[in-house]
Amino acid sequence: MEFRVLDDPLRFYNLMLSDIAGARDFIYLETYKFANDHMGVKFRDALTLKARQGVTVKLLIDSWGKGPVSDTFFIDLIRSGGR
Repeated sequence: MEFRVLDDPLRFYNLMLSDIAGARDFIYLETYKFANDHMGVKFRDALTLKARQGVTVKLLIDSWGKGPVSDTFFIDLIRSGGR
């Protein structure tokens, strides 16, 4: 098992996106904050693509950290089988 300590948020996000892109069976992502911004859209679109490819996608977002994300922001992910 490998552990990394990261102090650069952009590097961390890019590593997470790389892991999402490489997922074959499932993605379970729990996060405090998710926003309708550049990075939020990248994550949503990456998760939606994997759901369309048949990967089980489950996303848990803290209700306080949901921020300015509308109910329709994840509609394509949900329609593609994400939860």
